[in-house]
Amino acid sequence: MPVGPELYPTGQLTDLTNNFWLEELVREKIFLVMHEEIPYSVTVEVEENVTREDGTHYVKADILTSALRYKKMLIGHGGQRVKQIGQMVRKELELVSGKKAYLDLDVRVDERGQPGTLQSLAGSRATLGMYGSGFIEMLARQMTADLQALRDATPPGG
Repeated sequence: MPVGPELYPTGQLTDLTNNFWLEELVREKIFLVMHEEIPYSVTVEVEENVTREDGTHYVKADILTSALRYKKMLIGHGGQRVKQIGQMVRKELELVSGKKAYLDLDVRVDERGQPGTLQSLAGSRATLGMYGSGFIEMLARQMTADLQALRDATPPGG
């Protein structure tokens, strides 16, 4: 097959934009950390995604939710949940990019729409709008069941 022009920008590994991939990566880790307490009205917006002069991959992202109670759940006691989410994202980002990563996560209540609706939080984000909350809830339940099956299959200490 002949060599042709690049179809994607250098460093882009899929047909998804890097920011979209990062937003979904953060959401995935939120689902994994929150288990059944997941606030389904959560979305993520990447504000900054750059490589600094020292080679560090810097990402600033906002976790947006519809209510103060969800914000508190996402932050956790003493910031433990958002810290755990950030560590999981950072590890995967470093693995994929091969660079040291610094992740700056903020959890905010989004005032832009009717609280609790995915479409209001997602704005024009087609992925959330086209799937709707029923799909997201089903996906979260399946992920929770899959994680529990993995825990059950893993021997203690292994």
